[in-house]
Amino acid sequence: MKYTFIIDDKKYEVEANDYGKAMVKMNREVVDKQNLHPMAWFGNDDDKSIPVNTWKLVRGNFYD
Repeated sequence: MKYTFIIDDKKYEVEANDYGKAMVKMNREVVDKQNLHPMAWFGNDDDKSIPVNTWKLVRGNFYD
C-alpha cells in the first residue's frame, strides 16, 4: 500500500505493508537525517482535513 507523508511543503510517498512500517521508514530516512525533532505525525484521525493514509509532520514537543 502507498502512504503519503507531508513535511513542510514536500510530499513523500512510501510503499509498505502497513502505515507503521511506512512511518518507521520516514522517521529513519528523512526525519532523523534532517534532524527534524521534536515533532509528531498527525493523520486523518487527528485532523479530518488530512486525507486518509496521509500524515503531516508538525514540529514541537507534544508529550511533555
